[in-house]
Amino acid sequence: MGRPAPVDGKGRAGGRIPAGRPVTLRPGGYTPGTMPKFEKSPAALVERFAQTAARHPDAQQRQMFGYPALFTGGNYATGLFAERWVVRLLPEDLATLLALPDAAPFSPMPGRSMAGWASLPQTVVDDDAQLDEWIRRAVAFAASLPSKA
Repeated sequence: MGRPAPVDGKGRAGGRIPAGRPVTLRPGGYTPGTMPKFEKSPAALVERFAQTAARHPDAQQRQMFGYPALFTGGNYATGLFAERWVVRLLPEDLATLLALPDAAPFSPMPGRSMAGWASLPQTVVDDDAQLDEWIRRAVAFAASLPSKA
């Protein structure tokens, strides 16, 4: 039997799944082989990201999954995902961040947390000094990884 195929717009399976066989949707309403729909980041958050990125010239700004992101040595350090600002950190820094109120592990899809990643609380995103410190830590961690560039 082949890999599960995407479900069409009417909920019907196609591809290698035999007709009449039930298709189990994963959390978030997608099947293996399809991607969930991602929301765009709010314009104000995208602008905030651009302003903050300008204060970190040692990182390169580009897109990741259609969202603005910062990279160092080809390694993804921080970026936006829908309405969230996410950072990749050392385990010690990650534990410190996750101890803050409203910080959370980063899960791009329900039930799919990414190890080493967390969503910044809004209080951090709204405060230049705190935000710059977490971005600095994320960029430093990305710079410590083997270069992909």
